Order: sequence, then C-alpha cells, then structure tokens
Amino acid sequence: MLSSVAAPTGTVSLVFTDIQGSTELWERYQDDFKDYLDQHNDIMRQTIADTNGYEVKTEGDAFMVAFANATEAADFCIQSQLRLHQAPWPDELIKNQATHALVGESADGLFRGLRVRMGIHTGAPKPQLDPITGRMDYFGPMVNRAARVGSVGHGGQIIVSQASWSQIRDHLGPDCIIDLGDHALKGLEGRERLFQIHPQQLALRAFPRIRTPDLNKTNLPTRLNSFIGRQTELQAIAQLFSQGKRMVTILGAGGTGKTRLCQRFGAISLGDFPGGVWFCDLTQATTLDGIVGAIGKALDMTLTQQDPIEAIAKTLNSRGRALLIIDNFEQVASFAVDTLGRWLNRTLKACFLVTSRERLRLEGESIFYLDPLSKDEAVSLFAERARAVRPNFNITDANRKFVEEIVERLDFMSLAIELAASRSRMMPPETMVKRLAERFKLLKGERRDQEARQATLSGAIEWSWQLLEPWEQYGLAQCSAFRGGFTLEAAESILDVDQWDDAPWTIDLIQALHDKSLLRMVEPVTGHERFVMYESIRQFAAEKLSQAGAVLDPTNATLTHAEAAAQLSERHGRYYARFGQQEYRKGMFQHGGVERSRLLQLELDNILSGFRHAYNNQRTQVACELYFAANEILTIRGPIKLASEIAARVLSLPNVQQKDAIMVFLNQGKTLRLLGKNDSAKRAYESALELSRESRDRPGEAQALGGLGIIYQWQGDFAQAKLHYKAALAIHRQEGNRQREGSIVGYLATVHRLEGDLDEAQTYYEAGLAVQRQLGNRRSEAIVLGNLGTLHKERGRMEEARGVYEAALDAFQATGNRLNEAIALANLGNLLLDMGDVSAALTNLKNAVNTAQELSFAGEGAFLGGLAMAHMQQGEMAEARTCIDRGNIEIKKLNYKIEEGLFISRRGLLEFAEGNRDEALGSYAEAQKIADELPSVGGSDFGKVLNKLKLVLSH
Repeated sequence: MLSSVAAPTGTVSLVFTDIQGSTELWERYQDDFKDYLDQHNDIMRQTIADTNGYEVKTEGDAFMVAFANATEAADFCIQSQLRLHQAPWPDELIKNQATHALVGESADGLFRGLRVRMGIHTGAPKPQLDPITGRMDYFGPMVNRAARVGSVGHGGQIIVSQASWSQIRDHLGPDCIIDLGDHALKGLEGRERLFQIHPQQLALRAFPRIRTPDLNKTNLPTRLNSFIGRQTELQAIAQLFSQGKRMVTILGAGGTGKTRLCQRFGAISLGDFPGGVWFCDLTQATTLDGIVGAIGKALDMTLTQQDPIEAIAKTLNSRGRALLIIDNFEQVASFAVDTLGRWLNRTLKACFLVTSRERLRLEGESIFYLDPLSKDEAVSLFAERARAVRPNFNITDANRKFVEEIVERLDFMSLAIELAASRSRMMPPETMVKRLAERFKLLKGERRDQEARQATLSGAIEWSWQLLEPWEQYGLAQCSAFRGGFTLEAAESILDVDQWDDAPWTIDLIQALHDKSLLRMVEPVTGHERFVMYESIRQFAAEKLSQAGAVLDPTNATLTHAEAAAQLSERHGRYYARFGQQEYRKGMFQHGGVERSRLLQLELDNILSGFRHAYNNQRTQVACELYFAANEILTIRGPIKLASEIAARVLSLPNVQQKDAIMVFLNQGKTLRLLGKNDSAKRAYESALELSRESRDRPGEAQALGGLGIIYQWQGDFAQAKLHYKAALAIHRQEGNRQREGSIVGYLATVHRLEGDLDEAQTYYEAGLAVQRQLGNRRSEAIVLGNLGTLHKERGRMEEARGVYEAALDAFQATGNRLNEAIALANLGNLLLDMGDVSAALTNLKNAVNTAQELSFAGEGAFLGGLAMAHMQQGEMAEARTCIDRGNIEIKKLNYKIEEGLFISRRGLLEFAEGNRDEALGSYAEAQKIADELPSVGGSDFGKVLNKLKLVLSH
C-alpha cells in the first residue's frame, strides 16, 4: 500500500534503493524470486509509511522515495536495513551456497537476507505531476546526482551526500557516520564528499571500496564555475570513442571553449577510462622538449631516459585504457608525427583528445569541428558569469536585446563573452554595447590575413585593456614576465606601480586583474594559491610592455619601452634566483623539505625563463643560482637530460666563480650518472675534485669524493668505493655537515653489506638513520630504511625485513618519491617470494614494474627478473618468459653489476625449468663471470640465486 503522505516540494531528500545481484537472483530462483521481491517491497513500503516518506516510483526492485528532510530519509534507511536483516526469509533463500554472496546469513551474522544498497541526497528538484499515474515525479540535476549516490554502494550499505550529511550529522551523532572522502560520480562533473551511515546494530558490517572512479587517476582541475550547454557535443565525442576511435581532435577558432569542453568531457568520463584521465596544457610549449616535458609532468612521471617519447609511450601502455587530453596543440603541430603519431602506434588502448586550430593530419585522427556557442547558450553563459560578479543580475525584457547584441558582436566566443560579462559589476548591458562600439572594433568580423583566434582574442583583450586604470595596465604588462603562474609574494617583489600616488597595494592590484578575468587563480598544492594568465593575454601584455606610449605615468612620460621590459626581466630573474641559493636548497633536506620541494616544482617555468634571460645577457651569478634551483627540480621530476644541458651552458659563461663551478660539476656528475653515462659522470666528478682541492673547498671535495664512490660501487670496485666514501665522510664530519654525513654513512653501509660484512653495515645504517631522523630528511631516511630491510633479509630475519620494507614504502609514498617507491615494492615483493607468499609477491612486483615503466627507470629490468620468478612459482611459464625477454633488454640500462648478475641467474633458472639446459649453463657461466669480477656477493640475492642455479645444474 502506498503511503498517503503528500509529495514534498522545495528542498527534498531523495532515497534511491535497489537489491544487490537482482538479475542473478531472478535467473537462479525464477518464479520463486517474485515471492522474495514481494516480501522486500512490503518491508520497504511499511517503513516508508512509518517514516513519513513519499514513494515516487518503483522500477523492478528499485525504489525512489522522497522525504521532507534528510533526518527522515536516514531513519527510513536505517529502519529498512534492520527490518530486512531481521525478516523471516525462507531457508531456500538464505541457506543456498550458490547465492550466499548475494543473500543468506553470513558466518558473523552481519548479513542476512536480501542485501539492499541505499543512497541519500538533498536538493531542490523540479517536481512534475505524472499525467498517467497522477503521482508527483522529480527531475533535474539534483535527481541525477541522487541516483548516482544511490548507485555507488554495496548491498546493505547506506551512502549519504554532503548536502544530506549536514542535516543528519547531529541527528545520528559522529559514531554512526563514516567519512568516505571526495569522490567523482560517473557522468557528473565536480567532486562529491560521501559518507556512510552505519547504525549501531550493524556497525561491524564491512564493505569494499564504493564504486566510484579513482580520483588518484586524474589530474583534471576542479572547476568552480558551472558548465553551460554543449550537451550535444559531449555526446558526439563520447560516441566517437565508443566506436573505437582512439584520437579525436577538436577543431575550432580560439575562444570557442575547446579547453573547457575537453575538461568537461574528461570529468564526466572518468568511469569509462580505468587507466585514468590526464590533462596537459601545451600553452607554454614551443619545442619537442617542451611537449614531452609537459606531457611527462601531466602523467606524473620522471623523464630519465634518452628517448622520453618512448618512455611516455610505455607509461601510457602500462595504464591500459586511459585518456590523455592535450590542449593547445596548434602551436607545435609540426611535432605531431614524432609525438602523437608514435604514441598511437606504440600503445594498444590509450585514447587521445586533442584541441587545435588546425588538423594534425595523422593516421587514425577523427576531426570534431567545434562551432561557437548557439545564441541561447551564449546568452546563458553571459548571464551566469555576470551573476558571479553581480549576484542580482538577470536577463529581463529590458536588457535581453542588449545582451544578445553583445554576444553576437563577440562572435559567440566563450572567452570573449566571459570577459565582457565580468564587467557587469561596473556597467549594465546597454552601456557595455556603447563601449563595444568604441573599443572593440576588431571583433566586427574575422580578418582574412589573421587567424580567427588572434582576431577574436586580441580584440577581446584590447577592449579589456582599455577599461583598465593606468596602474592596472602597467601591472598587467609586468605580469607578462611570469611563466607558468606566480604567487602573490612574487608579484609583490617584482611588480612596481609606485609611480601613482593613488595606486593600490599589489594584493589589491592582483585582485582587480583577477576579478576582470585577466588572471586566473588556481590551487595546485592545497593551501597555496597561484595566479596564471592565458598565454594569449600574456603575449598581448608583453607587447604592451615593450611598446612606447602604451602606458603613461602621471606626468605623461612613457613607462613602457624595450628597456622597461629588460629591467623587468632582471627583477624577475633576481627574485627566482633566491631559490637556488644555498640556504634555500639546504632546507629541502630538513624538516618541511618535502613541502618546499613541491612548491619549488611549480616555479620551474619561471626559473627556466629567468635562466634564459640571464644566460643570454651573460649575468653569470644570477644564471648560476637559477641553474641550481632548476637542477633541484629536474633531478626529481625530469627531464634529467635538460639539467645536464643547462649545466654545460653555465660552465660556458665568463667569470663563473670557482665555488659555483664546483657545484655545477657535482650536479652534472649526478645527472650524467642517472642518464647512464658513467664515464662522463666520472669526468665531471673529477673536475669538481680538482677545482675543490685547488681552491681548498673542503665541502666540495667531499661531495666529489662521494660521487666518485657511487661510480666505483656500481662498477663493482668496492675497495675504491670505500676509500672514497671514508675520505668524504671524514671531511663532512670535520665541516659539521650532518646532512651529507648521513648520506655518505648510508652509502658506506651498503658497500660493507655487499662485501658480506653485515655487522659493520648495520652499524653504519643505524648511524645514518639517526642523522636523517634528527634532520627531518624523510627522503633519505626512507632510503636507509630500505637498505636496512635488505640487511635483515640477508641475515635471515624475514619478518624484521618485512616490517622495515613496509615502513620504507610508507615513507616513500608519503614523500612522493616514486623512484624509490618502485624499489621498495620490488624489495618487498622479492622478500614475500622467499617467504612463500607468491600471490602478494606478484602484486608488489607488478606494481614495481609498472611504476618503473612510468618513470622510465632502468631498474625495470631488475624488477622483471623478480616478477619472472613469481610467475614461474605459480606455474605461469609463458608469463615468466615474457618478463625475462623484456628484462634482457632493460637490465643493461641499469649499469649495476650485482643486479645484472642476479637477473642473468634468474634467467638461467627459467631456462632450466623450460628444459633448455644448455642455455641455462650459458647463463650460469655469464653470471659466474660477473661474480668473479666482484670482491664478494656475500649473502645477497645474487649469491643465493647463483648458488641455486649451480645446484640445479649439478643434478
């Protein structure tokens, strides 16, 4: 019986429910399931009546119920869950093992009978009376969101949106609510914070992760303003990908909204791309290096290999069906074949959504032409953006014709309309039309000799420029010095509008430019806001800065000219050079260093821009400091090759101070080593050593000795490695450099471990660990923990090793050190393999391989050897052979003798298992030759696996 409660209106709380696995249950029980469904329906309707609910409609086993408030909705869900749990279900339902995961009594008694998932969302739907049933129905975005909330849970679970949670939190109390965090709902843009109600009687029920797209698999920006129109276009793009197209290029004039459209498509399609949705803006890119650098950053990978394009292909391939959105490709279209063309051919499932103003002419490219907005959409966009700055703005009969004239004369271009609408706080549409006639002549039509984007946007920006006060114009012109955005602190240090007595503070100047849509505010790191400019606006502002007479001071003297631009670049360079000074860089390895590193990475474009200006004008000291700042970022995120190239440029400058030259050589040695160029790295370290001894620079000498020690260690010359490490350690201790001391102690411990002197190794590891913890250097602390885990493993203390490996892994993940995270995963996987937990070993080793592949880390070859052994123990010989074949190619890139020997020994074990004894003998001989070249393989994995191979071959 339907409840007699009247349908609520206004703000409503909707509940969506359905039975878990109903289709399978119908197939299993046939007609009998009708009786079970009737019992379920009776329980639901009785509870609806008891809690003042309104049954909107049912469809199969699903209910849609409306309540006047969220507290009644929550009471309905809790009571119905308890009644369903306590209902007298027939034995043939709850005791049937074939459907025990869907119905039946669980061993712990927490689940019994049909399992129903429920979701609650509160908002203002559009009510409409159904002419056939005579009952009230609800429509609109709120209903869609409520349905999505209801669909993400599991049978027996109650999910609540934030809008509903705000009403019920005091009603239920904190002990009955679990915060599930932010989630993306399929087909909807924006993030929704979700909660779970767990009533006390069922509080021990446990559920898998709710069914929402993984937000860790996207870098899409969260948009704060609404998306207007384009539903037909979104559906058409989705259809192209569903038809099997892998590359779609959105073509249209500048300002038509290509960027916003592709971001919207990505946001509502997260659930369709298990490998993630990744957004890359190529606005700043002008070269091939610029493209791969931007793509690598968007994919969160470190570019360390010689061929970064291939590395990106591997990353995309490893992620399966992923969507890479590449914005503003037209300026680098000549590189399309070398980038997109290769990625399309080298990947199987990756999809690409590209925006451009010209087709890229690649095989497999599907063109989607994007026209400007329709008149209705353009008017709606203007009204929506106008309300953002003037909340009481509405389209009326009196102003509609003026708004329509504005959007028509702006060619229905999204960006131009938004710029115009942002002026609504200062003038009504009628006045705006008059200003258009005076200031916006370029937008009357598209010039034949100019690109549509340039004609449209330059006109829109010119008009905005003319509306600015003189100090705002001068401030905007100076903002053109920034690349990749800037902080308020940077603006306060670099911008100068003191020529006007009544000019505002810099913070107010930036706010004014932001309010007028000439600057955008983003929050790439939580709690740290930045301001960015569209590149077209930045270029326009840069031209104004160099143009004599573009801005006049109160005495009518020009402030804008070529010399002004040069002076601004010098101020810009000096400001960002401070990030390369020793004290700042030192702080990256102490308490708070991880946060400092993340913020510094955001400034890479500014730092590189400053370096180019300083280098071209031979401002050697500033160029050195900017290089040091860039090097800190590039060695963490890549491309490392660029760091090496910049180092060479610095060394070519005149009058480089000797202390700076030493540091450049040291950094160059590290980057060359990471690139696998050990001979060149050694020469760089030797140059640093020679200069430091010549100038009696003891810290530089110690660092050079340490760098040479690493080279010798990787080559297997442990005696020379120890000699250099100990010499470096003595100097660091004399100089009181605790951070360097801790690092060298860790390196020295590893050499002792490799030589089999485990007691001495442990002493050094523990000493190094104490130093890093004292300094708050979490990155180095985690590295020592990982090495300590390997020491425990070699001693046979497997549980201790596991605990330390897991602690190291947690630390790497917390600090964002993905390279060492991959190493920790591999170490843990190999340990679990030795402990007999093959399933867990496979998981960790697969993750290690995938992460290494994404980072283009040569250690992938070593990890593949461990993964091959895991597959072999599972009897998966084909998979093991695939890993070995791939590893044979990659292992040489690591250039590390011990890991190479370990891989070859593992290859021999697989060959023996495959029945290829002669090949296994060849692998044994090759591995034994490496072992003979080393002082000791001790109790290392290499020694153990080599002995195991020898043993099986002796039978």
